[in-house]
Formats: sequence, C-alpha cells, structure tokens
Amino acid sequence: MDLHYSSLAPPTPNGLQKEDCGKQLLNLFKSFERAIKDGQDASKLENTILDTLSQMTATYQNRGLFSNEVSRMNHTSSAPAASKKRKRGGGSGSTGKISSMLNLDGNNSSEEAYALSNLCRILIPCNERGLMYSASIVASSAIALDAICQYCIHRTTEKSMPEHDMIGSIASQLTSGLSKVIKDMMDKDEGEDAVIACCNCAKSVIVISNIKLSRNATVIASIQSIALEVLFQDDGGSIEVSGMVNAAASLIASIPLAGNSNGIAPVQLWSGAVLERTLQLTNAIRAFFPLVKKSKKGSSQRVDGIEWIEHVKSNVTSQADRLVVFLSRTKGNVAVLTKLLEMDGYHVSNMGNGVVLPITSLLEVSEQMLLFASFAETRYLATKSKLRDVSVEGGLLSASSALMVGNSVKYFGYTLFEKLCSTLTTSTLPYGKRLMDLALNNMQSSSTLALKRVIDPSSSADRNSKKKWFHTSVLLRTKSIKSFTLVVQRLGSNVVGTHNDAVAKSLAFIAGNILEQVSNTNEKDEKFGDEHWGSEGQKASLVCTCCDALSAALSVFGGFMTMQNRELIESISSTVIAKLGIDGAQGRFCNFSVVKASILKLGISSIVTPWPDGAASGLVQVLRQASFILRFDHDSNVSTIAYSAIGICNMAVTPRAPPLVIVTRLNESETSTSAVHRQFFSRESLESGMETAREDILKSKIIERDTQEKKKKKKEVEKKKKEVMESEKGQAAYKGDANAQVPEVSVRDDSRGPISTLEKDAVSTIEENQCQNEDLPEIKEEDADVSMSEEPSNVNMNIEEDENYDERSLPSAEGNDSDASDDDFPPIIDCAPDDEEM
Repeated sequence: MDLHYSSLAPPTPNGLQKEDCGKQLLNLFKSFERAIKDGQDASKLENTILDTLSQMTATYQNRGLFSNEVSRMNHTSSAPAASKKRKRGGGSGSTGKISSMLNLDGNNSSEEAYALSNLCRILIPCNERGLMYSASIVASSAIALDAICQYCIHRTTEKSMPEHDMIGSIASQLTSGLSKVIKDMMDKDEGEDAVIACCNCAKSVIVISNIKLSRNATVIASIQSIALEVLFQDDGGSIEVSGMVNAAASLIASIPLAGNSNGIAPVQLWSGAVLERTLQLTNAIRAFFPLVKKSKKGSSQRVDGIEWIEHVKSNVTSQADRLVVFLSRTKGNVAVLTKLLEMDGYHVSNMGNGVVLPITSLLEVSEQMLLFASFAETRYLATKSKLRDVSVEGGLLSASSALMVGNSVKYFGYTLFEKLCSTLTTSTLPYGKRLMDLALNNMQSSSTLALKRVIDPSSSADRNSKKKWFHTSVLLRTKSIKSFTLVVQRLGSNVVGTHNDAVAKSLAFIAGNILEQVSNTNEKDEKFGDEHWGSEGQKASLVCTCCDALSAALSVFGGFMTMQNRELIESISSTVIAKLGIDGAQGRFCNFSVVKASILKLGISSIVTPWPDGAASGLVQVLRQASFILRFDHDSNVSTIAYSAIGICNMAVTPRAPPLVIVTRLNESETSTSAVHRQFFSRESLESGMETAREDILKSKIIERDTQEKKKKKKEVEKKKKEVMESEKGQAAYKGDANAQVPEVSVRDDSRGPISTLEKDAVSTIEENQCQNEDLPEIKEEDADVSMSEEPSNVNMNIEEDENYDERSLPSAEGNDSDASDDDFPPIIDCAPDDEEM
C-alpha cells in the first residue's frame, strides 16, 4: 500500500512540535464507531483516518514513535516510576490491559503512548469493535506499527530503546490480535493488502520481542497456523510469488527467533525449520509425481500417512484442482526456504555460533526440482496417448498435468538453488564438483540441439531428443547461466575448480549462446520450430547474463584459467565489442542499454585480467573505439561505463610511475578566496568543517528557541498583570493597599529535560549579550508606559528576575530596609527612571 502524497513533504518546524496525533486519532476512532452504530455515512471519517495514519507512518519511518529526543529522554527517565504504578490486569477488555501496560493514566500519559494504544485498538480487536473497521484502516494501522518496529530493528542504538520496550511489553497481545485480524481479513474480498500488512507487522513484532514470546506457546502456534493458511492459499496461476505468499513466508521464517518453552536455542530451531521445509517439499514432489519408481535401496518412494496428502487423495479428484494444490505447496515451501536462507532479522546476538545448514538435503531437493521438467517430458513422450490423462503409478498427477507445470517447477528449483549458492559463504570445495556438475547439466538441458551436438555429442543419442521442446525457453536458459555464475563465485580461484572439464564445457555453452543471439542465424530455424522461445527483452537479458558470466569467470579465475578458456573468452569479447557499431553496423540486441553496459564490462574485465602466461589483453584499441562511440549514449549508466573504459584503456597503454615529489597545491599565504577552497580540499577538513557548521547551526537554533520562549512568557506575564490591574482587587492594590499583592506568576519551565552542552553554550552567549547592555539610557516620562511587546533593543529585560516587580504595587520600603534580608527578595533590575532624574 502506498503512502499518502503528503508524506513526501517534510513537516514544518512548527509541525514537529505538535504531538496530538494520539488523541486526535482516538477521537476519530470514536466518531467512526459512533457513526457505524447509528447507520450513518462514515466515508469522510474513514478518509480522514487514512490521511492521519499515512502521515503518522511517514513520521515513524523517519523519527520513530517519538518526535524528538527530548520526549524520548523524558519517557526513558519516567519509565521506571511509571512501571511501579502498573496494576495487574489493567482494566476490563484488551484495551484496558494495553492501556495499563503502556501506562495510560489520564493527564500524565504521553502522546506517544496514546498513539500506540490507538493502533492497538485496531490490531487487537475487542468483541465486535474490531470488525467495524475496513480493510484499508486495518492495513494503514499495521503499516504504521510496522514502521515503528522497523525503526527499532534498524537502529540498535539507545535512541530506539523506548519504542523497543513499549512494543516488547505488549508483544504477546499484539501477536495474538494480529492472528485474529489476519483470519478475519482473509474472508474479505478486499483484504489482501490488510493481510500482507498484518503479516509484515507480526514478523517485525516477533523480531523485536525475540525470546520474550518463548513462554507463549499458544500464541506462537496460532500465528504459525494462520500464516500457513495464507501461504498455501495461492491459486498457482503465476510463477511469481505473490505479496501474500511472500509476507506469510517472512512471518514463518521469523518464528524460530521466538524460541520455545523447552529452552531450545533459536539457532537450533532455525536449522530444524530449514530441514522441515525441505522435507515438506520433497514429500510433495514424491507424492504428486515421483521421479523414479524405485530408490537405490529398493524401497518404494511413495509417501503415505501425511495428513494433507491423504486429504488430497480422498477429496481432490480432478487433475486441475490437484495442480493448484501441488503448485501452491511447491511455491509456498520454496518461499519459506528462501526467507529462511536470507536470515532476515537474524543477528549474532540471537543466533550465536554453530549454525548448521543441511546442504545435502537442500541440494537433493533442488536437483529434483531442476530435473522435474526433463522427467515429465520424457514420461509424456513415453506414455501412450490414451493414458496421458491418467495418474502415473504411485503419484497424483498424470503425465499431461506434470508436463503443464514442468517448467514452473524447474523455475522454482532455480530460485532455491541460487539462494542456496548465495548462502554458502564458507569454502564450498567439498561440494564444488557436485555444484558445477549440476550447473552444467542444467545449462546443457536448456541449450539448443545444435549447440549440444557440438559441445557434447553424446547428449544427442536420445531417440526422443528431437521431439522435446522444453529446452527452447529463453527464460530458463538465462536462469541456468545465472546459476553457473553463482557457483563460480562460491568456488573461488583454485586449480582444482578451474582445470575441470565441466568448467570448459560451461564456458563453451555460454559463448555459444552469445553467438546465437547476436547473429541472425537462428531466424532460419523458425520454419521448423523456434528453439529460442522468448520475447526480445528476454533474449536481450540472456545476452547480458552471458556477458556477466564471462566477466565473472575472468575476475574470479584470473591467472588460474587455462589458456584455451582464456582464448575463447578473448575471441568472444572481441566479437561482441565489434557489434557495438565500430564498423557502422550494429549487432542484434545491441540497441538495448543493458546489453551495451554488459559488453563494456566484459571488455573491461578482459583488459584488467592478464593471460595465464602474464601477457596483456589485445582488446584495448577495440574497446577504446567502442567507448568513444558510447560515451554520449542517452543512458547515463552506459555513458559512465564508457568513460571508465576510456580511462582504463589510457592507463593500460600509458605506463605511469608513482610521484617522487608531492606538490603542495595551496599555501597558507593564499588569498581569502583560496582559503575557502582550502577548507574543503581534504576529507579531514571537510568533516571538521561540517561538524563545526552543524554545531553553530544547532547553537543558533537553541538561542532562537530560548528567545522565543522568553518572549512568549513575557507576553503571558504582561497579560496576567493587566488582568489583575483591571480587577477590583488589583485596583485596590495599586491605590496603596499594602495587604493586596499581585498574584505570583510562574514563568520557569523545566520540562525540556536535561540541558545539553550546546544549550549551556547558548545560554552563556545570551548572558554575555545581556552584560554588554548594562548602561541604560534615560527614558522620557511619556515613553514609560510603552507596551512590553515593543521591546527596545538596548534595554536588558530579565524576565525570570523582573516578573513580580512593580514599583506602585510594592509597600513603602523606607522603614523596612533594616528588617529586610538580602535573601528575601530576588535581585531587581531597575529599568525605569527615578523621579529625581526626571
């Protein structure tokens, strides 16, 4: 859900001081509930609530729950005292309990606590009140609370501690309430955005609370159950993971952080969750379409006794419905495994050491999914036409149904394999051969028949190879090359990995795919069947992926690459660079900006990487010509890379030595104009100058704030004095009644908390300015009654010392000087002229 357009504009300086969103939101909620009960139209109130929540979300994303550091410090200092007043139970209903936990005790409550309590009013439903609000209000409330949680998660400093403690104190109630709201929103037609927002919010709450929820096993079980319902609710109509599935997968992946009542560490729960999802995915593939009838040990691979599989066998009979269940299970489990491997929200503090990743199980299930399309295609061609719609032996899908979803399952297999390769941060040499063979097999199965016959003639021995068509998908061909790139990056530079036949064949397949795309020869085959099934954009993406793969191989392998492989890459680089229009003719797909950028990067990698024998690349002149042509390209990224390539080419052909003498570019005796430039010449001077400027700006703001506060207090004092003078008691006091006194007016305000060093400096600056104006000029009698609002610039007015001073209201002090003490009265600054002077 997008934020309101007003969230793009930062708040005004005066708007930052307004902290009435909590009470304002409460009034809006009460008015909305009253209108719904009375049957009135509440659309205007709903729009106002949505605007308020959007503005609150924008504020929380930038500053957290508290609008400034003063309110955050005040809440931190008053939190221990407030916690002692907390009562057990906190009132009737969930609202009263939340109010008690957040220390809402009437006038002493902060606006931040009110705001958080009102968000909980929506997300923790009480009776039927929570069902009144629309899905838009629920989604906006969840987004606002998630913004507070994200502020705490990404800012682990002391500033986020108040928000962290406030949300942690109600984490159990929030998690339980969000599970109910998600279940309610799933039944609504327009509740998808609300479900996504609530799942993301619940995930953030679990990450913040961490093991505080370990004792609430019922709450964790309820949120996990509802998240699984959302996860497998997808209809499987698209290979892309929907927002609901993605949000539910993130929520399920964060549950191990909560721990459990048995005291098992989150790291062990995380490993168990990965293994469980892997087993669920393996069982789904075996139950619906077993790849082999017998395993190596001779035992059947049929899966029996699993509840949801038995339900599908007995209740779901049509192949279309079974396809939906199979795809939803496959997509959901892959999404959860992806989120678990990303480890979002997992840190060293809650994970520790000893993370165990079941690499073998993950590789096995990835290999099964990557081979699913080939097995389905082979089974379909080997089955008689009358039996293709009948379920295969030991499975729930028919050969035709498995053929329909074959490439979809393979696409999910690539997604899982790529995420697994990205997770392997340590040495992968024990699994290097298996990873490289798997990447080569996928690349080979996705290439054209002509390319396979050239590189691996034995692969064309299958009698049904000419009848297959799954390999023609350009999108899956791109995914296979991208997976090879990840494997190369994880293997690193070593002789064992580079001097391997699998690496040579893989590089040959990549080079062949580039040649097929940049040339126009593949158009001749369209009469008998297109082996390049994909859009023009997908084909251009294939060329980019191939160039990036060759660049990665050059950068990673370096000098360990064999001479044959380096010669192949060098020749391919020369060919594709020439296609950029050096000879006036532009190659196919070279009008795409992404293709130009990838080809330039490949040329740069070839130049900066020497040959295995130490020789330099011979592509300098060709790359320089292409870069001169593309330096004024309409795409800024292509232009930037072209200028970088020109600089690298110049460095390659022009040998340079380090400077023997460091020349001083500016002297201390330069003019004032040069001094300004010298101030920002180096990084150190730039940092120090910016820090000094920030302190000066902050000091000026503090002085301006204190000046405005004093003016405001001065006006309040004058207003109260005038009110007293107009009253009867005030008139009697000014006529000489010694017993009548002007009521005391307090103008000191210490609610801003502790004074910082910059504030002390600002106060000292103000006092120095006051001391410079001690000699006051004479003022005429007719100017003595000038209003206090018109403050003369040369008169020193100290409000805190002069607020109770009035010459006519004081009793006669001629006979009381001896009895008065110096400490009885505050120091008085006489700003009015004496009678004798007049």
